[in-house]
Amino acid sequence: MGRGPQEIQDQVTYPLETALRGLPKVKEVRSASSFGMSLITVIFEDGVEPYFARQVVNEKVQQAIPQLPRGVQPALGPVSTPMGQVFMYTIESDRHNLADLRTVEDFTIKQQLSAVPGVAEVASIGGYVMQYQINLDPHLL
Repeated sequence: MGRGPQEIQDQVTYPLETALRGLPKVKEVRSASSFGMSLITVIFEDGVEPYFARQVVNEKVQQAIPQLPRGVQPALGPVSTPMGQVFMYTIESDRHNLADLRTVEDFTIKQQLSAVPGVAEVASIGGYVMQYQINLDPHLL
């Protein structure tokens, strides 16, 4: 999508969060907006059937699509139990910037964690995705 975190928050995350907060038996809605990505987690009260929860979330997301920027296609992640997100961590450094830390996360830590048997997904949130810009001088080509 190519939008910055604030645009993602305003144009994607907020409309979806607003729609999802109105669902019955929702205990909490959490979100994170980063460059080109919105991650929203809906936590239901104990005892709610996971597949029912997924169905009502999907219905609300589909209803919210007309409010989202053209080309945005929300996707639902796998159904998880309360133990579904077992491990969260942060990477901090006084000597490295956020882009460097995100690069370490994406190309080292994430790869190693993904290789562990039983790990279904490793989601990176935060930092800055490293980008390279090449400026060509047409006169030198």
